[in-house]
Amino acid sequence: MKTFAKALLMIALLVPAMARADLDVSMVLTGTYTQPSFTPSQGTVTPSPGLGYGLLFDWPLLRQYRIQFGFASLARKTDLASAQELTAYHFPIQFKSLVTKQFAVGLGAYYELWGATGFETMSYGALASAVLDLPVMPGIGWIVDLRYLYGLRDMDPQASEKGRFSDVVGFTGVRLGFGR
Repeated sequence: MKTFAKALLMIALLVPAMARADLDVSMVLTGTYTQPSFTPSQGTVTPSPGLGYGLLFDWPLLRQYRIQFGFASLARKTDLASAQELTAYHFPIQFKSLVTKQFAVGLGAYYELWGATGFETMSYGALASAVLDLPVMPGIGWIVDLRYLYGLRDMDPQASEKGRFSDVVGFTGVRLGFGR
């Protein structure tokens, strides 16, 4: 409850600045489906969906291009150590091209911090996305953002083979658009 109240306060304080900057803010829920490219040294990873949350910020660069950065908590479910959930704190940055007013494609990179033991504590990689932005009313929309994350860092150096995570991540939530 306190975290939710802090998030609302932060948004309320940012609203005047966002209106001047033509900034979009999206509060999203995430769903992650992980497919590792290796067998970890501590067992196996069985892919299953994990849920999380995030906050994304979009700024226009030119008429049809935008830059986006943000934060998301991505959960990767695994059967390692009694079916634990591996949580990564995900920091993406991407350049998006608006194909239409409601559809965009993007390319970018991400950096992640991990809370799991037995794996590296940070990761990075490339991302590609397709975004559907459905207007609900002026300045408010519903987004559906499907991303493919390709990990570039070896996450388990103790394993016999190089290992990376590849994820399909879905973001969905409310977009507050200022200047739209």
